[in-house]
Amino acid sequence: MTHDPVVLQFPGRERVEDLLGRVRPARLELDAEASIDNTPHVGRIIEGDMLRVAVTLIRDQVACDLVIADPPWPAPDFRYNTAWEDDPNTPAGGSSTTDLVQSELSWLRFMKPRLEAMRSLVASTGVLVLTSEHRNLFRVGQLVDEVFGVDNRLTVLGYAKAYSHRGRAGTTYDYLIATARDREAWLSGPGASRDPDPPQWWTLADLGDPPLDPTQPGYKTSGINELTEVIGPGHRFYAAKPSSLYRKIIETWCPDPGTVLDPFSGSGAAGHAVLDLNAAGAERRFILIDEIEETPPQGGIARTIAATRVRRLISGAWHNGSRQARQGGYTFETLA
Repeated sequence: MTHDPVVLQFPGRERVEDLLGRVRPARLELDAEASIDNTPHVGRIIEGDMLRVAVTLIRDQVACDLVIADPPWPAPDFRYNTAWEDDPNTPAGGSSTTDLVQSELSWLRFMKPRLEAMRSLVASTGVLVLTSEHRNLFRVGQLVDEVFGVDNRLTVLGYAKAYSHRGRAGTTYDYLIATARDREAWLSGPGASRDPDPPQWWTLADLGDPPLDPTQPGYKTSGINELTEVIGPGHRFYAAKPSSLYRKIIETWCPDPGTVLDPFSGSGAAGHAVLDLNAAGAERRFILIDEIEETPPQGGIARTIAATRVRRLISGAWHNGSRQARQGGYTFETLA
């Protein structure tokens, strides 16, 4: 049965209806000094505006088996430049008139064209997995259904990020929205098991993380601690998810061999997960994208966080000591 699409209405929607079509592809320029020319070549790290990079990859006919998206969520520090909607091709993302937005409605304007771009980058047998907090779950789920089609939805899955916080599910669980580009094609696709009835919950044990002290409720910090162990303190990255979560997502929804795209790569945990799985015999590849504008004091996130993490994993030179080196190389690319 095919359902009629549900259209989510929100102020300013008309300004972003055709925005993806107005974004021009760019030229990607190799930064050899920031790359690692090892074999096997397992990944690409691309620094630049997510939407312009995505349109460039669409032009190059890139098709990914799994897209894992952990976008910035509506918060007091969420910055959205409404002037960028007039000309999405300016390097700075719009004019100097910047609107600091704190509402979910403006976040939807930010997210709609990016979801459309992600759909174009998912292979015909591929899957998008989008993270969500409980406060945003219903709106973003409706937007995903609109862009991908409600009949292609695979599951909405809650995963544990902490032990029970006084019984409050909102502080114990976050959510994954999994949807196929084409559910029927996905069910008959190669590689990963195609479970038509996937689980609804992942516990901490399911994620394979070391147990926390259940007498000390609160947010799980293993992702932040893991990043600090690899690249050192001072990164000021306080939203890092553990690589164990990405490993579980990849093993569940990405065939081997296959390509994983993380268009909001942040701490680079998706690359970490791919390298770990490849060390156990897999042959997957990664593409990590992150913005230039959201910069720590020493430079952009893609260069100083994600690439530094992947480089240390490959060399085995973690901040807290030597570890087994991961095999592989990657290219670091920027928008020209």
